Amino acid sequence: MVHLLKYSISGIIGATLFILIYHFSLKKNLGLCALITALPFMGLFGLYTIYNNKGSVNKYLLKIVMFYSLYIFLFYGIYLLYKKRINYIYLLELCYYCGLL
Repeated sequence: MVHLLKYSISGIIGATLFILIYHFSLKKNLGLCALITALPFMGLFGLYTIYNNKGSVNKYLLKIVMFYSLYIFLFYGIYLLYKKRINYIYLLELCYYCGLL
């Protein structure tokens, strides 16, 4: 029963973050929309759960650094492609075929 409560709270928090991102994008509040996606809420929660469950914190942090590096390169690449006015459909197809989506 305790696990169900933990999963429910995690699900509500995750859904709330997605709803906030959608809401701020509708209101064209790009600053808050970008801030929510850039803050490492999930990474800190993952670190907390790894630590509480006696997992390897060092391996987790190394993987987080690797994934954030890829994340930065992905969005920088999207930014550069957008500056050159490449079609969004082509961009999404490229990300899909590269395994990023």
